[in-house]
Amino acid sequence: MNKNNFNTSQSSRKNESPTNGWSFWSYEDIIPRLFRIFTGSRSKPKNATSKCGMEIKKLSINYPEHKAHLQLIGKIIELTDSSSTLDSIANEKMRKLEFLIEREKDMKKYISEIEKKLDKEIENKNHLENKFREACEENNNVQQANIAYMDKKIKKNNPILWGQSLDKVWEYNPSLVERLERNSKLFPKEYDGAENIKLEGEVKYLAMPKNERNNSRYSEDRVGYSLTEKGFRAIAIDGVGGSSHPRVLAREIGTEILSKSAIKKQEEIAKIISRTMERVGKSMSDDDVQFSNNPNLAFFQKQKLAQGAACVLAYAEYDGKENMKISQIGDTVAFVERNDDTWDIIPENFSKGGDFNSMPIQLNCLDPKSIDGLQETKIDNSTGRVLLATDGIAEYILDNGGIISFLELLKSCNNSEETLLKRLNDGNIADDDLSFILIESQNKRIHK
Repeated sequence: MNKNNFNTSQSSRKNESPTNGWSFWSYEDIIPRLFRIFTGSRSKPKNATSKCGMEIKKLSINYPEHKAHLQLIGKIIELTDSSSTLDSIANEKMRKLEFLIEREKDMKKYISEIEKKLDKEIENKNHLENKFREACEENNNVQQANIAYMDKKIKKNNPILWGQSLDKVWEYNPSLVERLERNSKLFPKEYDGAENIKLEGEVKYLAMPKNERNNSRYSEDRVGYSLTEKGFRAIAIDGVGGSSHPRVLAREIGTEILSKSAIKKQEEIAKIISRTMERVGKSMSDDDVQFSNNPNLAFFQKQKLAQGAACVLAYAEYDGKENMKISQIGDTVAFVERNDDTWDIIPENFSKGGDFNSMPIQLNCLDPKSIDGLQETKIDNSTGRVLLATDGIAEYILDNGGIISFLELLKSCNNSEETLLKRLNDGNIADDDLSFILIESQNKRIHK
């Protein structure tokens, strides 16, 4: 046996694959690997073969002397045929990939829309839950406010909480407030539809809020009067803006001074005011006062609470026998007519150009000594005619011809609220709570 031929045969077998006898079909070759990557099998799809490759394989068997050359040619042909198949497979895969990418985009878009709808549903659900919770809290607050408003002990011992309860009840049950507050001696009244301006008769008054307030009841001024056995009591109070709950202090002082019990006891005004300030001051504690649900606003309200409630006032008491007593503090002014047709202005400094824009002496519920600033003036030849005005009206009177001119203005308005307010605005009156009360009790006509 020819050793060279044997070695050649052995060498050729080394490179042959078990399937076709070529090294091209060996496991390590790149083409089967690519088929496996793309199709999952090392073979062509559907076990397809290269027809030309098969023919050349036969030739390599029939012509062993040319086997090496034919094997190379076979590899090239198999590679060429396989590349076109791979290209077709790759294109198909690419089309499927593009389709899947588009489907993925559509799916992501759909999922995004679903997530948005779900987020919106969750948001709506949370909103409804919050609204329901707020409604329950508000309903509970209203019930508590009704209880507190109707409780006489709370009204006496905790006037701040009682005043806050009054505001809450007014929002939801104004008719109840109207029934219970109708007989109040103070203006403006605590309910809608009340007559807070009156320009005819023996008692005239105006109680109008500044422009920023939506309702007269939120004015920090209070004016009012009560008849005594032979004369009357009248008061004008101005709650100091910037203090805490000044409207409550003004209302409490006015109510106490004009009450039947105070008139019957004939107690000194200073004592009534001091006792009322103490009562209001004791109720200004974090445990008793209601604060906003907003934590930032609540913090501000608590800080403000420490400043106390403050007010200024002018009080007139007439005995029906030409004796008028005026108690006054701050920039609320009393105009008192004497029998000789002259008018006293109290305090006197405002008749001499005193500044209404300066910080006046005030009553403060947390400062018992502030009552020392209350000044008393007695006039023994009074006609009983007196006008008490808070700073906005008082300044207007003094800047526009004095009290006589103002009385003529009231008379010319023919009981028309619109006319009076227009005249006041034409006179550049300050944007402030505007309040006055005029008692015309000459010859005791007020009692007739």
